[in-house]
Amino acid sequence: MKKTFLFSVLTAAFLLFSTVGCKKEGMDAPPAGAGGGGKPNLTIKTVNGPKKDPCGGFTWQVIFTLNNPSPKGGWIVQEIDYERVVIECPDNQIINEKVHYWEAWHVAAGAAGDEERLAGKFTYDDQFSSPDFPNTRGHTTITGKVKFFEGLELPATFKKNNDSTYAGGLPATTGKPAFWNTDNTADHNLSILWNCCNNQTINAMTHTPDDVATDHALPGDISTLDPSGKMIAMLPAWTYSSYPATSMQLVNVAKQLQLTTTPATLHNSLVNYQNTFANASDYVEQMSKVYLVLRVMYQLPQQMSSNNAKVFGGWIHPSTGSASFNMSWPISATQSASGWQVSISGYRGYMTRGYDAAAELDYFNSNFQKRNL
Repeated sequence: MKKTFLFSVLTAAFLLFSTVGCKKEGMDAPPAGAGGGGKPNLTIKTVNGPKKDPCGGFTWQVIFTLNNPSPKGGWIVQEIDYERVVIECPDNQIINEKVHYWEAWHVAAGAAGDEERLAGKFTYDDQFSSPDFPNTRGHTTITGKVKFFEGLELPATFKKNNDSTYAGGLPATTGKPAFWNTDNTADHNLSILWNCCNNQTINAMTHTPDDVATDHALPGDISTLDPSGKMIAMLPAWTYSSYPATSMQLVNVAKQLQLTTTPATLHNSLVNYQNTFANASDYVEQMSKVYLVLRVMYQLPQQMSSNNAKVFGGWIHPSTGSASFNMSWPISATQSASGWQVSISGYRGYMTRGYDAAAELDYFNSNFQKRNL
């Protein structure tokens, strides 16, 4: 990345916008031999993107590969600083968010990358993505520092499904681990600054590393889905703009799934659905449909202690970092004589690797009641 240009982007963003804080967790005990120095001990390779949209939207997927296989195994750890401000034209700030955390990928002994990806469960390690924001101006800055720690025993403060982060199913913490240092980290950064107000189209993006995927993923093959999956795939994708007036279609699909499936059969359908779109160009769009339909199917609390809440994907959520978590977001549902009325807040983006919709279904089914649709 051209450092001078990135500095200009960040300086402009600093002068134009303010930021908010995030909550912290406890400190971790250091492992032996966690020091570093010299060049990064892994490389970052783009497998999809980066794709840039006109008004701040982007998609970028990468994998992390150790320079040499690890004899003992350990953990790849990434520190993330995420900041975004979106101002609706002419001057109405609608998003102002900042999240800081550490997330980790396990490397098995003798391997040179994430254990689950190498086992075929995922096709990339990390993703940065955002919807386009028409009729706005703003900036998004994601600063990632990545490093492999040989023989590390990950501290208990790293929690999976941590709602204070965008790490989804990866172990993550918002408290700086005592073993962490940046002596030989690899840079994994993206910065975008846009202005789509007053008939302008200013859109500047930089990223490190600056490679670009030459082979682009194709859409998923919907013909391989079972009837439940095909019903979900028929729904409109979740977008930043208002969800289409077909929200009753969302309610009807949720109702049909309640009537025609059991938790076990729907779990299997969602596993197949996830596998179908795992390496597809429309992954986020297709998985967003599951994210919405599960929140219509189940009566979820709008205020829940963040100590008890769990997340199963890296959906950018307005409650992240707050003491109270809205499990129902983005769904707001009210019951009337004519049936359930559903409204959907706009999509805000996605981080990290795949959304484990089947695991989220199991969590919902064990802890919450279904709506009487």
